[in-house]
Amino acid sequence: MDHDLQRALGRIEGQLTVIERGINENTRNITALDTRLRHVEATAARNGALLGTAAGIFSALVSLGLQSKLGV
Repeated sequence: MDHDLQRALGRIEGQLTVIERGINENTRNITALDTRLRHVEATAARNGALLGTAAGIFSALVSLGLQSKLGV
């Protein structure tokens, strides 16, 4: 009986090792994805700010042009 328990415990330990390796691999993958996503978000924020500024300037210039043509 003791031999059977030791074998069962060995199998459980082996399964836990496999699970631990999987968790470590998933953690590395998530960290890599998080790093890439952080870069994408920073780029999107910068581009959004630049395009928003450009749109505001363009709108102001169009408004000034219309005001001068309409004599307002």
